[in-house]
Amino acid sequence: MELELAIKVFFYLAAIAVIDGNLKKSEKELLNACGECLGLEDDLIRAVTRWSLNQMEINRKLRQDLKSSNNNRDRIIDDLI
Repeated sequence: MELELAIKVFFYLAAIAVIDGNLKKSEKELLNACGECLGLEDDLIRAVTRWSLNQMEINRKLRQDLKSSNNNRDRIIDDLI
């Protein structure tokens, strides 16, 4: 497999691994094994795993911000009605 495609596939797999808001040990081990199967270097595998954990935190904060925003919107509507 071409390296560029392998990297894109690995990023996609890493994003899926944290979609539920956490990364279990078994998921991390499977992700590492997938990276090795794709022929990726250990440094790249670790970097992409860190990226996915950072994305997970960004997604958590975004959900909180959206919930807060929706609550504020509801309060404004309730005050007007």
